[in-house]
Amino acid sequence: MLTADDVLGAERAAAGDADYIGGVSTSLGKAKEKFAAYNRDIRSAIRQLDTQLALSVGAIADAISYVAVDQSGLMRADAGAAEIALRGYAREVRAIENRERALRRSVAGHLITLATVAANVRALSELLPPEAHNSVASWRTFPISTTSQFLDPRIDHATRTTLSQLRNRWEVCIASIDSDIKVHTALLGERHESNSRCVEALCRTTTGRRMDKYGARARTVTYAIASTRLDPTTMYGLGVLLTEAGSPQATQDVWFGLTAAQRAALVLAWPKLIGNLDGIPVLDRVAANKVNAAAHLRIIQGDGIDASEQELARYLTKVTTGEVSLVSYDPDGERIIEIIGKLSATTTDVVFYVPGTGTDMASFANHGVTQVGSYLNTESKENVVTLVYKDGPWISWLGDGETASNLDSDKLKQLGTKLTGFIDTIAIDPSLSPTVRLNAVGHSAGFTVVSAAEASGSTFDTVASLSGSYVVPGWQPNPSTMYAHFQYDSDFINVLDAAPAAVSSAKDDAKAMEWTPHENDTFAQFSYDDGAWLPQPFDGHSRSAEGPERNKPLLEDLLKHITLEESTQ
Repeated sequence: MLTADDVLGAERAAAGDADYIGGVSTSLGKAKEKFAAYNRDIRSAIRQLDTQLALSVGAIADAISYVAVDQSGLMRADAGAAEIALRGYAREVRAIENRERALRRSVAGHLITLATVAANVRALSELLPPEAHNSVASWRTFPISTTSQFLDPRIDHATRTTLSQLRNRWEVCIASIDSDIKVHTALLGERHESNSRCVEALCRTTTGRRMDKYGARARTVTYAIASTRLDPTTMYGLGVLLTEAGSPQATQDVWFGLTAAQRAALVLAWPKLIGNLDGIPVLDRVAANKVNAAAHLRIIQGDGIDASEQELARYLTKVTTGEVSLVSYDPDGERIIEIIGKLSATTTDVVFYVPGTGTDMASFANHGVTQVGSYLNTESKENVVTLVYKDGPWISWLGDGETASNLDSDKLKQLGTKLTGFIDTIAIDPSLSPTVRLNAVGHSAGFTVVSAAEASGSTFDTVASLSGSYVVPGWQPNPSTMYAHFQYDSDFINVLDAAPAAVSSAKDDAKAMEWTPHENDTFAQFSYDDGAWLPQPFDGHSRSAEGPERNKPLLEDLLKHITLEESTQ
């Protein structure tokens, strides 16, 4: 027997428990009152302190006031705001629940009418010629194929009249069901909007604003929340658990403690958080960043795409279709990490490619910084997967407060420490084999960031410098890592080789103060003729990070270095 679920679908606009939500709201109201009473008691106690005693604790009076009064006041305000949000949300869910219940009763009644009509038609079936029966098996289709069959001379007048009446009842019933389906769709939309309003209200609390730094504002809570029975309070709580887990491994443990349906709902509800959070597996981050890219693309298209944004719009379209995969995407935070290839049990090498000075979003949109990774993936038959890394404001020539100057080793160290957190995330990704090799390639000042990651604890199987700049102070080579430096003969970065001697002439061994990998004995040296009649120091510097059209010999040796093959040089 056909049911309302067969017609409307199993997804319910009223999924969740309004009574439970109301209970949470009541509990928050009680908590608010307790915070208020606590606040009053502390204020009263402070006022009643003996004057001399008060003087003796004067040094900590401010701290007492802050912890006991100000913080309890914030907690009271948070509890009160959450109570109001949830009370209103519970009312809305209950109203939707009542309307949906009535709607499903209506559809069930119409289905009973259809079944009755079909039974009456079957009772007349012996009076009808075989060709009059409709062979289409659909609950929407009247059992008699066409009106013209009613005019068949073999059917008497009384039977034709009865069939016409039954057909009219059938069509009225189908129209009513179609109307109910439209109402149900609108009801799902109302629940969607109700979810969004509740989450927005929770995010406006003090605790909610703390999550802003992770980009965890849920401006769209999808139907997936309802279908997995995750109300906004649960979603909010899971977001807090993930952001405050403390390490990539702890975050991953929380993530895999959820059901597959809950994880899918979070990807859709909190894409900015899930797509950029260390500890979330790559496949889930890529899925979330499809949502993020689509949202940014809509913003660009809504404002009208100007000439400067056409390239970015084309790039984001490729992300939404899966042609390009992003492990991080947050244009407001200037964060983007593109993965070239797919992590799997057959991946032999993961390369963390760190681009140099001046890298920005356009560098990804025009594929300028992804050429090396594309070559490595293609030529290795997809065994080498590259992550092109730019997580936040990047390196510039002079630095501007947001970006790091390529001569500011302290800021470059900070970038290296951040890179270490991302490396730790990839190292524990469940799709990889335990024997996978981790490698780093840095171009220009990007190599300085790689050295900073090593200084902060990262270890690699191989490290490659492409026209690399200086290593950060305190860097030491890892005895188990294979190092190599690649450049064209007339690379302008080599002027830094003389800088250490100018810094200190007291050192007998000037090589101990070398800043760049060039002529450093730790690094195997690969140098290439640029083929120019006159030296081209700037062209050679950028050329080392290009694709095979002008850079094939270098790229061939780089791939051999990464995969531990013997090089011809």
